[in-house]
Amino acid sequence: MDGWVERWLQTLPVEDVHREVAQLEERIAELQGEIDKRRELLAMRERWLDGGLSEAEAAAAAPPVSEPVAEAPESVTPDRPTRADALLRLLAEDPERTWKLSHLRTELVARSWLEDTREATASLQVTASKLTRAGRILRPKAGRYRAAEPGEAAA
Repeated sequence: MDGWVERWLQTLPVEDVHREVAQLEERIAELQGEIDKRRELLAMRERWLDGGLSEAEAAAAAPPVSEPVAEAPESVTPDRPTRADALLRLLAEDPERTWKLSHLRTELVARSWLEDTREATASLQVTASKLTRAGRILRPKAGRYRAAEPGEAAA
């Protein structure tokens, strides 16, 4: 190697580079979450246009146009699980039941596991979508969810 390249590589601040990589990966994860939210909004619009989503469900789930779509902060306590855990627990109570997202939302709000806000509703939809993609829950039809059977979740 050239002398300057070797000296430069030997003095490379490895820990700083590792830290920067971790920070960049964190930003990528945040951006992916924002992309997922926007895709969910587009999917919701398509379901509404196709007649698979009522105007009331769309209005309840959609944030005002002037507000950016942001996931509502979660306050997790022993009495209040994360959105993902709450959704999984509720679906596991009756694994055969298929729920409309609006009914899931109503039940989670009634249990104080979800805030009664538009932001929390939009975040619930994102959470349901992520759990579906991960194979942890099933979406047999647009806007409807049920628990994944153990064999289905592993597939």
